[in-house]
Amino acid sequence: MKWALNSCVISCNFANISQNMQSYILSMQIPNYVIDILKILESHGFEAYIVGGCVRDSLLGLSPKDWDITSNAEPMQTQQIFSIYADFEVIPIGLKYGTLGIRDKKGGNLVEITTYRFEGEYKDGRRPECIQFAKTLQEDLSRRDFSINALACRMLHKDIKTEEHVILWADAGLRVQNSKNLDSLPNGLRGLGRNVWNLDSSNCHIKQSETSNNPNSKKDFSNDKILDSKNCTLNPAPAQMDKNLDSKNSATHSSINMQLFDYHNGIKHLCERKIACVGNAQERFLEDSLRIMRAIRFASVLPFSFQLSSQTKEAVFLLTQKLSLIANERIQIEFTKLLCGQYAHRILSIYKSVFFFILPPLKILNAMQLNHNFEALSIAPKNIILRLSLLFCPLPYAKDIYKNREKLQKYLCDYQAICKQLHFDNKTIQRSQTLLQLLCNTEIFTAQNSKIALKYLLSQHDIEIISQLILLYVVLQKTHEALGESNLKDSILQEMPPYSKEQLYAITKDLNEIIINKECYKLSQLSINGIALQDIAKSMGTSLQGKQIGILLTKLLHAVIEEEIPNTFHSLESRARFYIARL
Repeated sequence: MKWALNSCVISCNFANISQNMQSYILSMQIPNYVIDILKILESHGFEAYIVGGCVRDSLLGLSPKDWDITSNAEPMQTQQIFSIYADFEVIPIGLKYGTLGIRDKKGGNLVEITTYRFEGEYKDGRRPECIQFAKTLQEDLSRRDFSINALACRMLHKDIKTEEHVILWADAGLRVQNSKNLDSLPNGLRGLGRNVWNLDSSNCHIKQSETSNNPNSKKDFSNDKILDSKNCTLNPAPAQMDKNLDSKNSATHSSINMQLFDYHNGIKHLCERKIACVGNAQERFLEDSLRIMRAIRFASVLPFSFQLSSQTKEAVFLLTQKLSLIANERIQIEFTKLLCGQYAHRILSIYKSVFFFILPPLKILNAMQLNHNFEALSIAPKNIILRLSLLFCPLPYAKDIYKNREKLQKYLCDYQAICKQLHFDNKTIQRSQTLLQLLCNTEIFTAQNSKIALKYLLSQHDIEIISQLILLYVVLQKTHEALGESNLKDSILQEMPPYSKEQLYAITKDLNEIIINKECYKLSQLSINGIALQDIAKSMGTSLQGKQIGILLTKLLHAVIEEEIPNTFHSLESRARFYIARL
């Protein structure tokens, strides 16, 4: 079957899809502004489904960040519909891809409505050459990336009477109440603590024909009486529609009975904790190579430890180099989410070759160091600056880097270059690079007085950086301890890490004392300033230049840090006179 648009040919084959369609009834907590948008579209005679990530996340017990809707309403029709509702604002985003934004004025929430569509050929591995509007939900879902993202739900408007079976979607997920027979539950759902009834089950008394707008129906839109595609004449909404909108309610969410449509085994793959492409994985990745990063990102961030299907995993390794077609900023966005994911440590280890491709400096680290860094991520805070520092950290096993000043500087320069290439923001680059450099400077652990060494660090860096540095050392120490590497006899481990649990405890205690007691470690905390030094010099029959004042203040600060004198005006004045007399 083929459709032509502006000399672009789109080919689709749906011969076997309808046979695999699964339908489920469930109750979902949905924001009222989303329900209102669904109701408005349906009241004007259009189909409307929540689709993609919001459905997936709801099924996993997560709170969706974004709610997307797909509809057979074209952008011009959608715009005309919502222009008559005072509670909503139309935002023209993604029009060339059939997408409009609808902003809820009351809460400022944005919902994207995309028209059912086909996509043309992907010649650059990033975006389709053209798109064409489709007629059915089934056709639209077939263009999506992964089966768990190709799930769609519409509102049910009839009362559900299942006699023995009540299907609920509650806080913990899907579950069945008053059921005498659980044989019809899809395999694996109980593994997630979620049970759902298939509409085709003989134990469920709801039939697909009992609901309207069957997505499998072959409706002839060219003769549709609801709208005229030429002048976009719309079917008027029912009377009192505006008063019936759920956004008028005080609650932010409502529980709504929904019918879920699954054409690509998305529910099965959720149960199996599997990420699988819709259709052929290689074809999906060749269409848009960013899907490679999205696949492993989902495996990192989704709960319950998802894994890629064998076909999808094989395609990731085979087509990794296609990531060169993707804008660096888009790769960085996906990588940032991935690195802060719950399972980042596992994904980095499994797909090491992918990360070597996008982050070449990692290849310099030896296998033991990389393994150590990956494990460290499993207990690290979900902060991109801290996690970047840990991922690239050469401590404790890449001694050829952190103990060689020239190699270390080159490594840090390479790190900065790749971060800039991927368009990380300046703060992230600067602070993570500073932490990397400080991690490799272990003098704080060998100094005779660690508190004095800590004050010198504080004089050069802010408290946040030093606090993060100590936290990273704690993570490294715990990782080393957890891996049991201190008991190994391998030659690479002949020298133990420079930090120990006892040292880190002492340094943390010192930092707390410095902060609580407001001990002096920077110029602004000195009990004397440049004006006072000028007055002292004048009383001694001399004068000071600006540079000399700076030097004197620094010498006085060092004297206080070294605990040679207390931070009092009298002590500082006496030491200042001593220094000035020798200028």
